[in-house]
Amino acid sequence: MHRFKTGVLRTVILLGSLFVVGCCSVPIPAPPGNYSHWNWPIRQQTAEGLCVWRSYLVHVPPAAEAADPLPLVLNFHAAFNNGLLQSLYSGMNRKADEEGFVVVYPDSLGCVWNVTEGETRYGILKLNWNVDDVEFVRLLLDTLQEKLRIDPRRIYATGFSSGGAMSVRLASASARGELGVHKIAAIAPVSAGPVPESGKLQEAYQCPALREDPVPMRMIISNNDKTIAGLQDVSVDDVKRRLLELAADYARANGCAESATARKTGKTGWGVLAETITFSSQDGRRETVLDIFDTGGGSNNGHIWPGPWFGGEFRATDAAWTFFSAHRRPD
Repeated sequence: MHRFKTGVLRTVILLGSLFVVGCCSVPIPAPPGNYSHWNWPIRQQTAEGLCVWRSYLVHVPPAAEAADPLPLVLNFHAAFNNGLLQSLYSGMNRKADEEGFVVVYPDSLGCVWNVTEGETRYGILKLNWNVDDVEFVRLLLDTLQEKLRIDPRRIYATGFSSGGAMSVRLASASARGELGVHKIAAIAPVSAGPVPESGKLQEAYQCPALREDPVPMRMIISNNDKTIAGLQDVSVDDVKRRLLELAADYARANGCAESATARKTGKTGWGVLAETITFSSQDGRRETVLDIFDTGGGSNNGHIWPGPWFGGEFRATDAAWTFFSAHRRPD
């Protein structure tokens, strides 16, 4: 009888140990491939309490087969677009495979991203929902950290137009601690710039938190953005001037000196780099750069993502990744 009780006890202890080991084991990361919200659902609530499901696409490169944590790039689409179109415009899946980083293409709930508080309207048309897109990104990062091996020091954000403005919004959110445990290491808005919290582009961009927790920025714009000019009812020259001012506002908020150095390439033509403006900083974490590409003439609209899809020798995707790979968060 004693041997029987001892045997039963040992069996119970063994089963209990297996249960504990099973519960505490680290989940196996997802293998290389393409994933979406259908694989890893994310639910959120609007300001009115309405439950909504958020959508996104994820591309995991072959480098995920190794054990090393990978960088992550958040790539936000333009207004009236979606993540699939952004993946085509930017061609970033190929770059991710070549360089070994995960890229995710989130979808806005409405037509544009919520880069300021409240609703965004165009006339009587409601362009977005009362939903916190910063919270969506936080939930998305929580999910991706759970499903993949992500390096928390190398999380980056880029985007086109409205999506570019969203990447700047995330830099502010990161500095303010609004992304929970997550931090943004660098941003690269394309055909977009910082948007003041009021939503009025004529006002200055400010974010005092960036001085204490800076986020490097490489901003990419054209010298002839007709889309922004049309939306703001101003000339393309006014758009360029205002975007330059907003870049300077960000540099100042990020702790850069007032001085800036301009380097002109002397090249002209559709989609070629014409000028690079670097705002002075001895701290790499505060680096702020503005690239201006030429459109080859005043009749051409430069509101694009320069590269294979829209044409031009200047590749925004390559420029963004070169910038990202040079910056990581400190330990």
